[in-house]
Amino acid sequence: MRCRAENRTTATSATATLRGSDDLIFPVDLLLRDIKDFYGEITRVGGVEQKVRFRTFSGKTYNAITSKDLAKRIANKLYQTVKMKAEVRLIVSADGYEEIKIVDVVEYKVQSNTGLFEELRETLGSYDIKTTISD
Repeated sequence: MRCRAENRTTATSATATLRGSDDLIFPVDLLLRDIKDFYGEITRVGGVEQKVRFRTFSGKTYNAITSKDLAKRIANKLYQTVKMKAEVRLIVSADGYEEIKIVDVVEYKVQSNTGLFEELRETLGSYDIKTTISD
């Protein structure tokens, strides 16, 4: 039997629209990957495997892996607020599993509203929305 499907994948989900009455078999695990920025405070660095614990501005705590060299840089920023670029891997299965790997860390700079919107624009891309921002 043949099945026609339209597949869409984002950083957090995978969907398919099916046409027909065929059975669809998924692999046991589906891996989703994204690069994401996290803003928060470093609360712990170290361990046998290089791990970093941080708490985001929203109060959620994450544990992440990183390279030995980056762990050394991050250790110098313990209890400081930073911006971390991380690769997030989500394995969609019965258990659901998320792994975060920090790939870069930079100091967090307090910015004006204009600066924050500029950073948001760089992250999202440009749109034809005109906004007036005042500090």
